Amino acid sequence: MTATPDHPIHSQRWTGTEFVTLLVAVLALATWGGSIALFGFAGLIVPALTLVGVMALVLVLISRG
Repeated sequence: MTATPDHPIHSQRWTGTEFVTLLVAVLALATWGGSIALFGFAGLIVPALTLVGVMALVLVLISRG
């Protein structure tokens, strides 16, 4: 079978930016999971409540243009 642009035989490699983004996301989830395992419910709720404030700030910054 010949390789066509739509169906390459070998998958494309990760770019550096994609790999770093994936690594940061996986490490953030692993850290949050570790805090849940270590602190229980407080380890679940405190980071989530902190992210509420962060998202409120992001929405304000987006609305300002």
